[in-house]
Order: sequence, then structure tokens, then C-alpha cells
Amino acid sequence: MISEKSLDLVESHQAYGGTQGVYRHSSRSTGTDMIFSVFVPPHEDGATLPVLWYLSGLTCTHANVTDKGDYRRACAENGVIFVAPDTSPRGDDVPDDDAYDFGKGAGFYVDATEAPWATNFRMRSYVEQELPEVIAAAFPVADMTRHGITGHSMGGHGALTIGLRNPDRFRSISAFAPIVSPLNCAWGEKALTGYLGADRYAWRAYDACALIEDGARVAALLVDQGDADQFLSEQLKPELLKAACDTAGIDLTLRMQPGYDHSYYFISTFMADHVKWHAERLGSGGQMNRYDVVIVGAGHAGAQAAIALRQAKFTGSIAVIGDEPDLPYERPPLSKDYLAGEKPFERLLIRPAAFWTERDVVMLLGQRVTAVDAEAHTVSIGADAIGYGHLIWAGGGSPRRLTCDGHHYSGVHSVRTRADVDAMMGELAATRQVVVIGGGYIGLEAAAVLTKLGKHVTVLEAQDRVLARVAGEPLSRFYEAEHRAHGVDVRLGVMVAAIEGEGERVTGVRLIDDEIVPADMVIVGIGIVPEVAALIAAGAEGGNGVNVDRHCRTSLPDVFAVGDCAFHANDFADGAPIRLESVQNANDQATCAAKMIVAGDTDEPQPYHAVPWFWSNQYDLKLQTVGLSIGYDQTVLRGDPAQRSFSLVYLRGGHVIALDCVNATRDYVQGRSLVLAGSSPDPARLADTNEVLKELV
Repeated sequence: MISEKSLDLVESHQAYGGTQGVYRHSSRSTGTDMIFSVFVPPHEDGATLPVLWYLSGLTCTHANVTDKGDYRRACAENGVIFVAPDTSPRGDDVPDDDAYDFGKGAGFYVDATEAPWATNFRMRSYVEQELPEVIAAAFPVADMTRHGITGHSMGGHGALTIGLRNPDRFRSISAFAPIVSPLNCAWGEKALTGYLGADRYAWRAYDACALIEDGARVAALLVDQGDADQFLSEQLKPELLKAACDTAGIDLTLRMQPGYDHSYYFISTFMADHVKWHAERLGSGGQMNRYDVVIVGAGHAGAQAAIALRQAKFTGSIAVIGDEPDLPYERPPLSKDYLAGEKPFERLLIRPAAFWTERDVVMLLGQRVTAVDAEAHTVSIGADAIGYGHLIWAGGGSPRRLTCDGHHYSGVHSVRTRADVDAMMGELAATRQVVVIGGGYIGLEAAAVLTKLGKHVTVLEAQDRVLARVAGEPLSRFYEAEHRAHGVDVRLGVMVAAIEGEGERVTGVRLIDDEIVPADMVIVGIGIVPEVAALIAAGAEGGNGVNVDRHCRTSLPDVFAVGDCAFHANDFADGAPIRLESVQNANDQATCAAKMIVAGDTDEPQPYHAVPWFWSNQYDLKLQTVGLSIGYDQTVLRGDPAQRSFSLVYLRGGHVIALDCVNATRDYVQGRSLVLAGSSPDPARLADTNEVLKELV
């Protein structure tokens, strides 16, 4: 099993069918010999297993958890390798301190920069870089693409900070009684001052709460903390981590354990829970994780599918797989309140973290499904497979990118995810001129916000009016005039030839007539590309999205598709097949699919039949739309656009099919009944604002 000749075996024991070993090697990071322990559970020849790293606390060595941690049975049952390094360099030539909380046994998992510690105390590099290389070389059974990390006290601090700094490497992070904020406790202040100096900004890389505040994101954290811990209030302060996670939308499970202290009695009691928790997220022991329902996509549709299943009393297992690290959140505010800085991220969450935990919905976030095997009923995440009984594909879409020269320059943005908008917000202080490519709702909403923030905004639209794909000409001309009145340079019928830049940064947009529009930032809002490649490759019928029937079923067995990516015959488009990019469609299709799954072989529930609705906020204008204007052959203007409160009613063959209502909520509410009924009122009465719409049904 051991193939690295420079690795010395100190001791080895059989346990639970596996092997517990202790090893010594010469470390380039610390300049000393280092000792660590590894438990390899029983496994078949050729198998590869995930690795769980355990970092120990103050005064400890590898031996504390190895002798007292009670992890081997759980690791054997779940097929997880367990690695436990020392807490600091050792040796007669290594500097030390008389106190227990500094020097040997108290390395705090930092790379020291202060003398005399900088030479040997490089535990960050040792744990993050060197020891994984050693494990990979010496243990072929270790799958170096599947790592979790945990630890206790100072080691809990190490696990949190190393995991948060390396979310692409550590898929799961937990801790026992961790020091969550060294910047705010005596242990931390002493250690970080001694190892790093007085610059508190440099400490932030070693403080879990600060890392989260500075943008570090992971899908979930598990922390156990005894409420009888003698260090709870002065040193550990888990409430700070909870506040940081709540603000960032990180799914923190913080379990306060009554009566437990800071000792290994506490750790050993809950160790099996942690091993199992990591195994579920890492895919353990060569065993494939399986869920009764797997939902791909953690946006509106994916979240609503999970909610609807539980509301319908579905008791099976549910997993939601999302490629972002954040819990499901509302997307429409990204280009409105969130970009404007008026709504913090935690208020965008569709449900708080506790909601998903309480309803036993497993969130597998920061992971991307790359393939579907319809016959085997599995989805692939890299090399890992997850089994499903039913699959709900809620993958949405990705922003359509520019293909012209210069599209790669920094400062060119889309507005689809929180990360997209955070990147934009981080550049705003140095931005004066913004070019928005695309005169749809996303582009116009961003233009309105950025204009309010004092930026000079130019909107470039290829067609002869904004909103041409979704609205009638009177509404288009109204919004063009509004934006121009607020100082936006709206240009129609223009084509982009290239993005200009200097170095790696955008400087402007070149049009096909060679005019260059100056830009410190470019926002591209030219639609989305449905994320269905994996389904199509698996044999699903589709093209512009994936084809679904009236119950959101694809052509693949037990596979549903909902939301932006679902190509469906819509009753409110005169039965035409369309994709519908809206929160309403995402939620209602998700509910439809959930009801079909719960119904099983019993009576078939009602097919999808929901009135579409949308909204857009720009400046002090609230646009509310009900119905679909596709194929309209007549419009009726109700009210006066000059008064900034009016409705545009769309008819097809004399029947009302949609309304766009600007600052006219009553028309929007009452107009819904006209759309549902397909009413054909007298156009003159429709135009008369003294007429009550609900009386025209």
C-alpha cells in the first residue's frame, strides 16, 4: 500500500477490517520531520476512497484523535480514509514558547512571517499543499478529488479557514468547538500577532468569519459545540460564525450539545455523525449515493420543486444539485435592488438555511452535473455518480456570450448570478462609463440602477426599439423616452463589431461603423442559452431547451424538466411551444412536476395551465405583465403614458391575451380575469379608464 520510499512507518494496527498507520517523513514546508496518522478502511482492489482530514487543537499531536477520536468504525462503515497530521513542527531546533497556546503544539495552521517562527511554522503550506502530495504518492487508494476537512478547537479554526480558502478542493467542511474568529478572541490575537505581526488585515486570511465577510462561499458547514464548554463565551464564540453565515447565505448547521465540554469525550460522541455527513457529500467507499428525487438546478424552479414535494407530503429522499455555492435565491433582484445595494443577499434567499435542513433536503452546492445516464438512472458530477428515482431538471440557462473580438476582457459582465453582480459591484468605484449591450429587461434594469448610482450609461440595441421581443411599440417608445430623460444614451439599430481594451481591461465598444463608445464596464444582456446539453446527450428530445409534455415530462423515463429550459406547449401562447423565462413559470412547472411524482400510478393530476406573469422595476416605474403577447394583432392603449400610469392591452382575433401595466396595479390584477377568459370586449371600453376591467369579462 505504501509506495513512497521516503515515508517511514512508525506503527500499524488492524482495526474494523482496515489499517491504522502512523508515519514519519521529512517535510520541506517545516524543515523538520513530521508525523501523521492515516486510517484506510477495508476496500476492494482498485477502489478509490474519499479523504477526510482532521486537524487537532491546542497542545495536541496526531495521537490525540488517533487514540481517542472513535472515528474508525464510522470510516469503515462509510468507506472514508481519515488523515490526522500534527499541530506544529517539532524538534530541538524548533523555537517554542513556555505557554500552552503558542509555539509547539499551537501552530494555528498559519504560515508565519515573523521571526523566529517563519522558518518552521508553516502549517498552512504543510496541510494545504505538501501533505496532500505525500498522501497521493503513498496511498493510491486515496481519491484526491474528493476531500473533506474537520477539526477541533484550534483545528476547527484550521478546518474552517483552509476549507473556505480552498472550496474547489474541500467539498465538505465541519468542526468541533472551533475558534471561529481569531480576530476576536485572546487565543487568536496572541497567536496571530506572534506569527504574523501587528497588521490585522493580514490576519483575515486566518479568520473564518472574516473570510466569509470577504466573499468566501461554500455550500454548507456543520459545527458541533458543547454548551458546557469552558471556552465557549471567551474564545470560541460560535454566534459570530452564525451571523456571518446568515448574512452570506451559507447553510450552517450549528448544533449546541447540552452538557458537553471541550474534551475528546465530546468529540468522540459526535465523530460518527461528522464522518457520515462528510461521506454523504463526498460519495463514499465506492458506493453510489442515491436519492428518490434528484433536482438539478438550485434556482427558483429547483427550490420550488423541493418545496412542493414536501408540501405534498412526499417522504422520500431529496437532493438539490446546484453549480453555485449559495443556497437558492431570488434572481430578479440581482439587476435591481441587489445591484443598487438596497437589499442584502440574505433577503434574497428563497428560504433560510434551516428550512432545508428541517425538511431533510440535501443541498449539494458548488457542483455541476456533467452527464445523465437515463437507463442507469444516474447523474454524473465529474467522476462521481448519484442515483435517482426521479430526476427534475431545473438547470435554467447560462448568459449568451459575445463572440466578437475582445469579449474576454475583464470588465465585461453578464447579470445572471450573485457572483456576476458581486464582480460588477466590486468595480463600480472605479467605473464612470458603462455600456449595456441589449435593450431587454435585464439591460434596462441595470441601466436604471447604474444611472441612479451616477454612472454615464449607453444602451446599444440591435433592433429598432427596446423590448422588441416582448412588448408592443408604445411600451418600447415609452421606456426609451424614460431612459433618455434620465440621461441614458439609448442607441437603436446598432451592431457591435468588437470590444476594445488595453492590457486585460475593457476600454470601449467598437460598432460596425468603427465608432468606439468609451466604456469602463460592459454589461451584456442578450438572452440566455438553455442548460440542457447533458439531457440532450442522454437522448432527450429538444433543441431550444428540452421538450416536455403537459405534465413537464421529458422523453426520458422518470425525467422531468421545468423552468427556463423547458420547451412546452403553452395554452396562453395559443398552444405554441415556447420556453418561458419567468419566476411564475419556474414555480408553477416545478409544482406540476412534483404533483406528478407524488401521484405516481394513481390519478393523473391536472396538466400545466398557469397564467404567465412578469414584472420589471425601472426608476419609479413598476411594470407588471399578465399573459403573453405572442402573435397579437391589435393593441389598445388604456391611460396616458404622459401621466406615467397606463396599460397596453394586447388582443389576438379580438380576444384579450395580455396586458402590460405601468404603475397601474389595478389593471394588472383585474386584467388577469380577461386573459383567463379570453374575453373579447369592445376596444373602446378597454381604452376607457373609467371602465372597470373586471366588468368586461
